[in-house]
Amino acid sequence: MTESQPVTRSAARAVATDDKVIIAIDAGHGGQDPGAIGPDGTKEKNVTIAIARKLRTLLNADPLFKPVLTRDGDYFISVMGRSDVAP
Repeated sequence: MTESQPVTRSAARAVATDDKVIIAIDAGHGGQDPGAIGPDGTKEKNVTIAIARKLRTLLNADPLFKPVLTRDGDYFISVMGRSDVAP
């Protein structure tokens, strides 16, 4: 069994029942946790939220998916808090 088989089955089921496949997108770090800081001062937390928002936009364009961000701003969420946000 490959990793793509469960996703394919879930997607097929979602289409058959008019449900959307929920995808939790976790932008790491945030708030007081900047993550890694690049030589030019770029903070990892800013890169991760930008990527998460772009991915959400791309997934929103497909009626099969419902993307959910664990955070959508510059604030810290603990690991346990992130799992609480994910559907």
